[in-house]
Formats: sequence, C-alpha cells, structure tokens
Amino acid sequence: MKNKVDYHLHTYYSDGSMSPTEIVRRAKDLEYTEIAITDHDGIDGVKEAQIAGNALEIKVISGIELSTALKGQDFSEEINLHILGYRIDIKNKELNAELENIKENRHRRNEKLLAVLKDMGYELSQEDLHLNEEQDYIGKPVIARAMLKRGYIQDAKEAFEPGKFLESPEAKAVKKDKISAQKAIELISGAGG
Repeated sequence: MKNKVDYHLHTYYSDGSMSPTEIVRRAKDLEYTEIAITDHDGIDGVKEAQIAGNALEIKVISGIELSTALKGQDFSEEINLHILGYRIDIKNKELNAELENIKENRHRRNEKLLAVLKDMGYELSQEDLHLNEEQDYIGKPVIARAMLKRGYIQDAKEAFEPGKFLESPEAKAVKKDKISAQKAIELISGAGG
C-alpha cells in the first residue's frame, strides 16, 4: 500500500476554516494515511485531531508552524521565516508558555489593526473576528474573512490587494512581534520535535 501524506494542515484554531475533526475526516475521505496539524503559533487543535485520527485509523502527527524573524548583523533587514515543527510534545511547559506570550502579542497587534481599519471606515469588533466558537487564533486571514462577512469586501483576497485594507501602508506599519528563528528551533527541539 502506498502512503499518502500531508504534513502542513491548518485548522480553525489557526487560519484554516475546518475543525480538526473535519480535517481528519476529509483526509480519510481522500485516502491519506498520515497528516500533521501545523497551526500557526498554536497547538490547540492537535489533541482533537489525534482523537479523530485514532477513531478513523489515520495517523495524526503533532505539529506547529512558528512565525519567526531572522535578525542580525549579517542581514540588512529582518527576514521572516515560518518554521515547521513535528512530533512535538504538546504538553511541554516551555513551549506552552511561549505560545501564551505569542497569543498576547498577537492580540495587541490585532487591536492596532482593528483601529487602522476603523480609521479607514471598516469597523470590526472582537466578536466579528471569532468565526468559530473554539477559535482563539486571530491572524490577518481571519480578519479578511470577517471583513467579507460584514460585506466590506466581495472576496477575502481583496483584503490583501496592494495598497488596500490589510496591505495599506498604515496596516503594514503595524508589526507582529515575532520570536527569533533560533528560539523557535530551541522550543521545537526542547519539546521533542
């Protein structure tokens, strides 16, 4: 039997639109043998996906995608990297503590982005951003979907058009605090990944 795998899947705990269980069901329907849940800066969907995977007989690997910045004297400007980690211990204390810090920083960034959008005439509340009951992650794709739901745009991609909405100079000036690439690697490694 041939193995069919996908090691880069996002649930609605990140910027995906499906629950962990729905993703596992879909993977099973598409005859995948192994998948990894790699939500952005979070691991909240992993346990549910693994439970569903056990029930549906599909292997679910714990994973994460950490947003990082590479800085240093060797670079003229900051380089953004997304680092994937696999087979991590989702109960690791250091990893979970850092994920809480990342969540708090993202919340502060989102408040600034919402203020920028409000100044442009596109008011969104925190409630608008919670598109699913279990969702805690709010990134720019979620903001785009909330703008679509409110009728401000016709397609979520519109929110990312050059010079507009989330790609306006004002919105681009609102930066997300990112951990260093080295710290991400240490966290993943420290969690057994």
